[in-house]
Amino acid sequence: MTENKRYQIQIISINNHGEKIIPEFTTPLVHRLKSNSEDVNVDICFENDQLIIQRNDTSKLLFRRPSYCPFTNLHLQNKSSSIPVNPSNNIAVGVVILFESHDHYVLLTRRASHMRTFPSCWLIQAGIRELHEEVGIEVNENELKTSRILGLWESAFPVDLSHDLPRRHHIVVYVHVRSSRTSNEISIRVDPNEVDAYTWLSYEQISHISKRTDLQNSCMFNAHIYPSGICELSFDLLTKADYNQKENLTNGTRFALEQLYLLQS
Repeated sequence: MTENKRYQIQIISINNHGEKIIPEFTTPLVHRLKSNSEDVNVDICFENDQLIIQRNDTSKLLFRRPSYCPFTNLHLQNKSSSIPVNPSNNIAVGVVILFESHDHYVLLTRRASHMRTFPSCWLIQAGIRELHEEVGIEVNENELKTSRILGLWESAFPVDLSHDLPRRHHIVVYVHVRSSRTSNEISIRVDPNEVDAYTWLSYEQISHISKRTDLQNSCMFNAHIYPSGICELSFDLLTKADYNQKENLTNGTRFALEQLYLLQS
């Protein structure tokens, strides 16, 4: 499940009455599973080219959407039909790896400024292939055995209706992988066409992100910027949940870091 970034597979949702929901591109999945809620507890499995997401109120696995989810807001306004019909539109499934070093640092990267989606945003690197191609990390079999699912995130781009109608709809499965190597032993080689910076986050920093701690402008973090080298950046970039600013931490990434922090607490 951690080998590829996206799966073109059928998604089946099952609500708490056992009824199957075969979603269309415009279907707000979290809302359909639990109306008027930003998250729902679920069980998931991959089976026969299908991702099955079943509501289970006793499960600890969360499926969350942002409050500004455009698919949900259009649905509540009875305006889902305003999204142009495109036969190629479908809900894609993306597996994103939260990669932790043996000395308990988590890798975060910044997308290059010319990227079409989420430019200059800090996020968790995508799948196994992207870890290798974009930052030069090869994950070995023993490291893959440590993998566990942290949570699911319903993502859209553009992220809200003030930026235009959504053109992409993803279910992002966040997977935690523990490395057998320390952060100093892992050599990072960024592909500047995809990534222009990276940093290793400590659990103390992750706790500040999870709690939305206001550290003022005096708190900085070290980032490796291509091609200039190590620079100090304001930690506010990572703690403020403001998707309107050019450089920020994506809310899906924040959600994944929160789930990891809760598991370690």
